[in-house]
Amino acid sequence: MKILGSLYWIVILVSVAMSGCTTTIKMEPAQSLSKEQAIVFGKVNVIVDGKHIKMTTSGFKSYLTIEFRQKGSSTIMEYKVDETGYFYWTLAPGEYEVLGTYGLAADGPFEMMTPLAQRVWIPFTAQPEESLYLGDLTLELSKNRHAKQRLDDNYSEAIKEFKKKYPSTHTDPLNRVTKLEPFNPGAHTKVTHICSGDWGKYCSSYNIGITPIYPDRLQDVVVASIAPTLRWVPSSMPNVKYDVAIYEAYDSTWRKIALDLLTGKESWRRGRLMIYAQGLAAPKYKPDVSLQQDTTYLWSVRLRRGDTVSTWSQVKHTLVRPGTFWYFAIEQWETWLNFTTPGK
Repeated sequence: MKILGSLYWIVILVSVAMSGCTTTIKMEPAQSLSKEQAIVFGKVNVIVDGKHIKMTTSGFKSYLTIEFRQKGSSTIMEYKVDETGYFYWTLAPGEYEVLGTYGLAADGPFEMMTPLAQRVWIPFTAQPEESLYLGDLTLELSKNRHAKQRLDDNYSEAIKEFKKKYPSTHTDPLNRVTKLEPFNPGAHTKVTHICSGDWGKYCSSYNIGITPIYPDRLQDVVVASIAPTLRWVPSSMPNVKYDVAIYEAYDSTWRKIALDLLTGKESWRRGRLMIYAQGLAAPKYKPDVSLQQDTTYLWSVRLRRGDTVSTWSQVKHTLVRPGTFWYFAIEQWETWLNFTTPGK
């Protein structure tokens, strides 16, 4: 039963990965450094409930894929991390951005899998004939989906591993560890769930948070302009203000895997943070910059009272993914509201 289930899931992966308009390139480990290219490397550590999880590059047990792209490109490059945690990419010169990760982690053959779909945004620039170290990225999660991220500078250890892999390289790689963009923007000291009684919001099984007025649907709507005024139903509680975030959406293999198999709904992933506004008194917001034409954006609102904020408003879908011996349903934990700007 387990073998049949795995084969069925492979068929799903192949069929959905071919849909959509975004091109995906599977990256292999860099073999050597040429004059026209750069080697970009680093390491990923995955910790679930305090235990370090080793990744594999085959099958569906404890695997992690990094998604990145050249800035402005619709082509997503993917790299599956092996058991060492290190990644090595051979890239043409240009500006790039790490977008996120996806995968699953399990502590044992009968353990519930922990999703590793995380937004991680790291910009970097590749120069010809250069090697650069991006840092050691640690994803720390718990089975209740509470997540932490950090980017550490372990340059001295990373250089040792780099020289083992590329002994003919005579120039030390450049250290390009940067500050990791916060998993969620803005300042706060406490977070409570938006569906608790603190915020005066009614939550349904589908809508977790604010009710939009414009756009008038939670997802899959084309707005009238590239600078839309977002509006939503205000909180019934006093002294509540609002934070708004708008992200560039991107299409990914994880998006194609994480389909609602019953309704066919798709979920975009958060890419670059485009706009963040904090402490709005009125339940509306008009971006102070124009967005790109014919582009999908993810947006959300959270409520604020001083330094205490709610969780971000989201849309809940039931997703299906394979277990050890059967298929079971999970609720997706990051489905933001979205809209698409009009074309030319």
